[in-house]
Amino acid sequence: MQKKINIILTGGHAATTAIATIQETKEKYPDWNLYWVGVKPVIGAKFISITTGKLQRRFTKYTIPSLFKISVGIFQAFFIILKIRPKIVVSFGGYAALPVCIAAYIFRIPIIIHEQTTGAGLTNKIVGKFANKILIARAESERYFAKEKTVLVGNPIRKEILSIKPKTKLSKTPTIYITGGSSGSVPMNKVIDKVLPELQKKYRIIHQTGKIDFQYFKQRAPENYQVFDFIEMDDIPGIFERADFVISRAGANTVA
Repeated sequence: MQKKINIILTGGHAATTAIATIQETKEKYPDWNLYWVGVKPVIGAKFISITTGKLQRRFTKYTIPSLFKISVGIFQAFFIILKIRPKIVVSFGGYAALPVCIAAYIFRIPIIIHEQTTGAGLTNKIVGKFANKILIARAESERYFAKEKTVLVGNPIRKEILSIKPKTKLSKTPTIYITGGSSGSVPMNKVIDKVLPELQKKYRIIHQTGKIDFQYFKQRAPENYQVFDFIEMDDIPGIFERADFVISRAGANTVA
């Protein structure tokens, strides 16, 4: 009997990229067991929670507690890897991925990392030094990693978004989707605030503000206007399908 193949995926963000990767993997290799180790679950993989801290670029009052949490995370990751015995670990960066990748390296389990942005996150810079393969979404990221193990692959896209049919004409009342990313964009919101009365006369507006400005815009609630602090991953394909225009702060996954 062929031994089951277990794969660990991990990351502190990049849920859209991870979901797209999980979808494709499950389609091509339905017998593989996929696990997501992190602080929040991701659709399509068995979720295992891990406790860890964020890396600090400078010393603050949070540095010591954060280092302690990272140590706890590495300890937890040891037992997770011993239990699952993955064939490979795939990391999408972010603070939750560091303990998992360190534990995988100690057990000599191959590591692949994926960098979504034109820069490189701190975790990916660290893990990139001992990862077996580094996948990048944009050529500009190559300068942060060893060339001999870096491959330009782009950003995986969810099937639900790829299947949206192109617009051939504007809707009778066009819809504008405004997004500042998962955390929102205060500068963008300030600009939208000034022009909102004019926009709502001609357009339907879906506005994802982030938590900081959500209550302010919620109280305004003009006609033809929907406001959200955060939009769940499952709802994004439907919003893209409705939208005639998108105004975005140019996050990596939104651009892709």
